[in-house]
Amino acid sequence: MKKVSIIIPVHNAADTLTVCVDSILAQTYSDLEVILVENHSTDDSYRLCQELQKKDRRIKVIRSEKKGVSAARNEGIRLAGGEYIGFCDADDHMEKEMYAYLVSLLEEKNASIAMCNGFVSYEKKEKALAVYPKDVILLDRNESILTLHRRSFLNAYVWNKLFLRELLTDIFFDEKLDFAEDYDFICKVLAKTDNVVCGSKKMYHYIQKKYVRDRKKSIEPYLNAQKMFEQYYNKWMTAFPNEKSLFTCYYMYDILGLLAAVSKSGKQSYSKQKELQQIVRMYKKAYMQAKEATFVMKICTLSASISILLYAWEYRFVCFLRNR
Repeated sequence: MKKVSIIIPVHNAADTLTVCVDSILAQTYSDLEVILVENHSTDDSYRLCQELQKKDRRIKVIRSEKKGVSAARNEGIRLAGGEYIGFCDADDHMEKEMYAYLVSLLEEKNASIAMCNGFVSYEKKEKALAVYPKDVILLDRNESILTLHRRSFLNAYVWNKLFLRELLTDIFFDEKLDFAEDYDFICKVLAKTDNVVCGSKKMYHYIQKKYVRDRKKSIEPYLNAQKMFEQYYNKWMTAFPNEKSLFTCYYMYDILGLLAAVSKSGKQSYSKQKELQQIVRMYKKAYMQAKEATFVMKICTLSASISILLYAWEYRFVCFLRNR
């Protein structure tokens, strides 16, 4: 039995960590290594990590010197001793068969990455993470990159996946990113992998966090994310010249997400909001004609090109309906 290392960044998670860790320790696949990376918490998280470590020898606890989820995950990757590596958020939990299922997919299909479906839990409801094919699907490198950008069943989350340790020898999270860091990581991994196996079983429970508006928060993470999105947009447009419509749609979706996030910072980010609005206007025609663009996103694009304030309210309304 090959060991699975599961990396959990822990930041102010004293209220949820026990449920998370218990769901991992209860896995039917028992050869596990649980790495808790305490990341500058201001609550009782570190003491709780130490208590959990005393209860099970499979738990390791370290304190991250750098702030941020990317730095914490990287420290976990460097420490991991398993042949497989997985990630989990400290306020989520999973079904007890999850890692047995993912390991079986990796070994049966001789794949480098395995993924499963899951649930997204909102304040008042829970729904499936995505609509998956009924059968297990094996994708090669190009197929996996295209499927990711179709925003279908292969997504940019890291917590519903299991990675071959050898694949991550020289791949880490970008520590300058505090927004969309999963997308950057997954793109780097997919560009290196030979194949990805996608299973349909719902195994992971992702808890949708309630956003707390903070006008004083720096917009630097969004600036870094914008540069990263632009780099990948140019890279994929060159690598897949026949799929320009697909990657334009994905890029616009990301820019609209950035505009919604930056608009919450108020007047201090006004110049950046206008810059993002100009990008929306630049690609609006191509986006409106793209078959991959949804009706709702086309309406959002029109709104954003006319008025940032109108788009911000529209975006919040769409999120409200989704969470009901």
